Amino acid sequence: MKKLILLSTLLSLVYFAQSQTPSVAGDVASENKLRLGLHITPTLGFITSDKPAIKNGGARLGYNWGMVFDVKFADNYYFSTGFNLINSPIKINFVDTLRDTSSTSTNSLSNVDLKYKLQYLGIPLTLKLKTKEVNYMKYYVLFGVEPQFNISKKVNANKGRYAGAEYNLPSQTAYDNFNDDISFARIALVIGGGVEYSLGGKTALTGGISYNSGFSDINKDKNTKITNSYVALNLGILF
Repeated sequence: MKKLILLSTLLSLVYFAQSQTPSVAGDVASENKLRLGLHITPTLGFITSDKPAIKNGGARLGYNWGMVFDVKFADNYYFSTGFNLINSPIKINFVDTLRDTSSTSTNSLSNVDLKYKLQYLGIPLTLKLKTKEVNYMKYYVLFGVEPQFNISKKVNANKGRYAGAEYNLPSQTAYDNFNDDISFARIALVIGGGVEYSLGGKTALTGGISYNSGFSDINKDKNTKITNSYVALNLGILF
């Protein structure tokens, strides 16, 4: 099912790109209506929760890569979409209500660290505003939303030893696949800006910074809301 979603998305985007190809050679205005590009994007992510006991376990490095389609619909105004393959690690820390049987203190509670490796397919839907080119440079700002769909999830649990047979387990040292806890869909607000440096013709190098702020709950537990967000360094090339 996940592979089918990915394949369908890629085919739809390729069809969209072909439909935007200029039909009249030499029509400069038409040629500039569509810009295609590639990007690689290092990220720094974290989580927030509505429960004080559930805390961010520290910022985590991740990365995205994918394609960019910039469609011009007015002077300096572009609809920017494409697809992103997103690798988003997060770390959650909380205090378990069960007692730690390895401690001599009767009041000792067990700290739990959960490290997740999450992968998403994202389809950004953003408005990009660009300046006129000056000295080979264009500056831009963008904002919009990005629906994302989970295609892989792994977890590493540092549980220690707990009271009760169910929790009397050693710490896990490897990441295991799992099907619980994480929601299938994630929706985020995207805002950012950057620069394009022209290499001649339609080719340009791009660089910028964006903030991807998740506002949908990535946790299936209806009693707890957890969102994840990340700061991204956007590096790419447009054709």
